[in-house]
Amino acid sequence: MNKTRRVFIFAHCDDELFCLPLLLEKNSENTLIFLTSSDRNNANAPKVRQEEALKASEYLNSITTIKTLFYKAEIYDGTVHDDLNDFDLCELSKIVREENPDELVTLSYEAGHQDHDTAYLITHLIARDQSLVLRCFSGYRGSILFPRFFTALKPAHKFKRVKFNRILTVLSALQLMMIYRSQVKTWIGLAPVLLVKYAFFPLWESRNEVLLLASPNGVCFYENRGRAKQSEVIRSHQRLITHFNSKNL
Repeated sequence: MNKTRRVFIFAHCDDELFCLPLLLEKNSENTLIFLTSSDRNNANAPKVRQEEALKASEYLNSITTIKTLFYKAEIYDGTVHDDLNDFDLCELSKIVREENPDELVTLSYEAGHQDHDTAYLITHLIARDQSLVLRCFSGYRGSILFPRFFTALKPAHKFKRVKFNRILTVLSALQLMMIYRSQVKTWIGLAPVLLVKYAFFPLWESRNEVLLLASPNGVCFYENRGRAKQSEVIRSHQRLITHFNSKNL
């Protein structure tokens, strides 16, 4: 049986936890592309984050086939939409073409994190250009009732339910969280939600046919938290789309 070749495009090292069920499929070959491992407030971040990502990939390689690529040190956590330029889009498209995947995978455009939305935009454009299947999974997004709080693994627009090994996924998620120790503050809030969802709730892919540069539920979580202005993020995304549509990648 032929293995499914997949390229996952993520903003950050550790974003793969939101797509673990797909990564853990044994009959697959997976390439992870991380757009950033840098932090403007921590010069040591690339070394730490990349070492953690490689350890995570080493663990996952005991179950499936994983190849890990780090794109560019000059792209920073939180400002991927500003730092990533037209040249980068072309380069990422070339990298994907060289990997020759059957599918591209990324996190949904859901206004939860500005970098996740940028990673989705890039993946969507490349998938469209190369006629590849695009599969998207929810990361986290703002709650409608409580906009400053989040919900995770809950797509605004469900597409297809995914069958997966719950025990293996929960155990692997715990292992990866222990590997990504630099993100301990993130896991304090996010780990219980992820583990409960993987253990007891259905997992859905998100719809991805149409590129909409807006929050799917009218709530921009990252702007409500003061991380970035949605209007500026969308302006950067529109620039990338214009470039993509005007050049043959």
